[in-house]
Amino acid sequence: MEFALFCTKVNILILLLSLSAPYKFIQSPMDFGPLNLHQATKTASLDFGRILFNSPSAVLRPQSPQDISLLLSFLSASSFSRVTVAARGAGHSVHGQAQALDGIVIEMDSLPPSIEIHKKSEGEGELLSYADVSGGALWIELLRESLKLGLAPSGQTFKHGPQISNVLQLEVVTGKGELVTCSPTTNTELFNAVLGGLGQFGIITKARILLQEAPEKVKWVRAFYDDFHTFTKDQEMLVSMPHLVDYVEGFIVLNEQSLHGSSIAFPAHMDFNPDFGTKASPKIYYCIEFAVHDYNMKGTNVEQVVEDVSRQMSYMPLVYTVWRSPTLIS
Repeated sequence: MEFALFCTKVNILILLLSLSAPYKFIQSPMDFGPLNLHQATKTASLDFGRILFNSPSAVLRPQSPQDISLLLSFLSASSFSRVTVAARGAGHSVHGQAQALDGIVIEMDSLPPSIEIHKKSEGEGELLSYADVSGGALWIELLRESLKLGLAPSGQTFKHGPQISNVLQLEVVTGKGELVTCSPTTNTELFNAVLGGLGQFGIITKARILLQEAPEKVKWVRAFYDDFHTFTKDQEMLVSMPHLVDYVEGFIVLNEQSLHGSSIAFPAHMDFNPDFGTKASPKIYYCIEFAVHDYNMKGTNVEQVVEDVSRQMSYMPLVYTVWRSPTLIS
């Protein structure tokens, strides 16, 4: 075991020398014992923003948090501690946060996805429902698994705060390669730094995420506007009603030349052909989506709630509603 670890460190040293060389010569996967560093891929230099395109010299596809720990611990202890390392999940960063110019990108999607749901039970003394989720899992996978038990992660800031306010505990690999568990009461400083740190204070390998009770069905409403002030005023009114409204989202309706055109916002059955004006004098439309959850509780009339809320809004004479069930997510 010790010999294998020694060989791994020697091989990583060879990699580091190659990273520092003026000419890159990593042309194929390099087997470093328990680690397997790959040649840089095109996706490792891309993100959602498409603003920066920084190519790494190598890519690590870890099979466990220990793989990440081994790499970072050796880098930290060596004279090559300035080598840039970045963790990349689904690539939703917008300005190169998950890129590592001439460094190493850790592609987190290679971690085996693991989701363990813990549903609160009065008999067992559980106070909260939560899920322990590995760094290789996707949000949609968590949603599917939690819905099977009538639960769902929070998705609305105005009711439950941002997502970082719904994280109970983290497993993190620090810059020194230490695998640390942190929470609001344990290793608090690290916990708070990592939550909003954009990967600069550690690499999250597991998160304990708070879950809410999922509604049996949802009354979903889409309303349209051609005046920005009215649009924002109604949004502000809706988010001031967390006791009535469970979901709010607003957006600009894209015109027919856009990748996702107006047909998505204005379905055919609405019989409305928007006039987007001209390039010199464009006309802009806006849309608000809001929803009220139905938990089938006595004394609650969701249709009446939607009607009362809608009456206070000032949208165009253009709106449609539909009932949706969370169990239909596929």
